[in-house]
Amino acid sequence: MRYGAKLQRETGKPILVTGGKPLGNSVSEAQQMRAALEQDFHVPVRWTEDDSDNTFENARYSFQLLQKSGIKKIYLVTHAWHMPRSADVFRRAGFEVVEAPMAFTTRYRLDMLAFLPHAGSLNDSSIFVHEVIGLIWYQLKSAIFKS
Repeated sequence: MRYGAKLQRETGKPILVTGGKPLGNSVSEAQQMRAALEQDFHVPVRWTEDDSDNTFENARYSFQLLQKSGIKKIYLVTHAWHMPRSADVFRRAGFEVVEAPMAFTTRYRLDMLAFLPHAGSLNDSSIFVHEVIGLIWYQLKSAIFKS
């Protein structure tokens, strides 16, 4: 959200937040983001899409919402790990996407300890597998809808 607020201040472009209640929460992800952006970062949010439960629906419902305002080109802000799949899905929905990834994972120093297993690697592996499966699923889903 901080990076989205920074981009809004630099470009003056309006913000859309997207995210429903995929885990059954009482308040949608989009509503939570809107509150944080407006209250904590003092950045206005023009659109709130809070019916989606996954990235595919984020893209689809956001396109429907922004199409009414004639907007097709967007800055897509998401985690760097999630960007390849997100950008692909948002492009397939009809957007021209300017990728604005954040939270890159880097290693500044390579030493022998870098090759030893540690618990954090399990989390990284889980995220990687989730994104790969998501990419494959959305490509299959896209192929099915085209036929």
